[in-house]
Amino acid sequence: AKPLWARKFRRSGRTAPFFVDVVLKELRETYPETQLKTEGLRIFTTLDTIMQRSAERSLERGIADIEKRHKAIRTSTSPLQGVILTIQPGTGYVKALVGGRSYEKTQFNRAIQAKRQPGSLFKPFVYATAMAPSRGEQAFTAATLLDDSPITVQTGNAEWRPQNYDNRFHGQVSVRRALAHSYNIPAVRAAIDAGVPNVVRTATDIGVESRLEPYPSISLGSFEVTPLEIAYAYSVFANLGVKAEPVSILSVATRDGQLLETRHAKMKRVAPSSVVYVMNDILKDVFQYGTAARARSLGFDDQFAGKTGTTNNYRDAWFIGYSPRILSLVWIGFDAAHSTRLAGGDGCLPLWTRHMNRIEGLVQDVDWRRPDDVT
Repeated sequence: AKPLWARKFRRSGRTAPFFVDVVLKELRETYPETQLKTEGLRIFTTLDTIMQRSAERSLERGIADIEKRHKAIRTSTSPLQGVILTIQPGTGYVKALVGGRSYEKTQFNRAIQAKRQPGSLFKPFVYATAMAPSRGEQAFTAATLLDDSPITVQTGNAEWRPQNYDNRFHGQVSVRRALAHSYNIPAVRAAIDAGVPNVVRTATDIGVESRLEPYPSISLGSFEVTPLEIAYAYSVFANLGVKAEPVSILSVATRDGQLLETRHAKMKRVAPSSVVYVMNDILKDVFQYGTAARARSLGFDDQFAGKTGTTNNYRDAWFIGYSPRILSLVWIGFDAAHSTRLAGGDGCLPLWTRHMNRIEGLVQDVDWRRPDDVT
């Protein structure tokens, strides 16, 4: 007969809960559950608490700003969600990982569990394939001209007519300009020229682990990946063609300090340094005059490379920006995959710059060394 009062969840005192879940998942592959729960193991991780706090606050405040500006998002029956990841490309270390807005409300870790279309984030893999030295005189350069005009692609019994996001055609455009502005039709033509199966092979070699099918629409990121997966694929660009496997655990010791194991970075060359260097040089222009030029007005002035991503009907928005020493990814979208009405440059770039402006002083600002075979 007495009133029943609803009590709010207390904010968890647990540091980086989404990251901790990733660590526990890895530990369970090696250690029995009873050992993890009873023996007081000491786990040393790659987490940078300053970067982690920055990522958490940037996501929280950034989405709050989006909700203020967009009534449809603010009044949606389900909340807009997001991911922020920061990794160290040269070591594979995960420095910060936020898998959603509120761990207390949902423990679904979108950084490693959500499968989403990458959209235009896939285009650099297309152009990297077209630039492969093995193609000889057919290999693209940054200055290769592509025709941005209407195209019809036959796929089985169906016809596909891709469009650019601005619904315009731009005539003859260079690879550099097409990628900086993220034009769709030149990317489709590049994939067809290079061979769609070859594009699949390049993406797989670089580190895309999800299933890829050799259809022309792959050039616009029509398959699904996890945010962590695509972040580590881009780390190959940051490393000039060398892939570092993800590392979140450095070592494990007993309660009294006896070392049980130490984990080391696993490195492997998966792409030519010359091709990757040129790709990075092009992707720097994304900040200069391309789809991320707004970052300059938001106070980010470092010489990074980057790429926006937007999918059909604006279901997913992405941005990845990186240097040789650090890479950060932002994704926003709804769990039910309905439209956000936001492109990557509108939705994710402000969150990314908010985060990077806070942490850029923690890493050395260096540029890529030009390989000897690049002129």
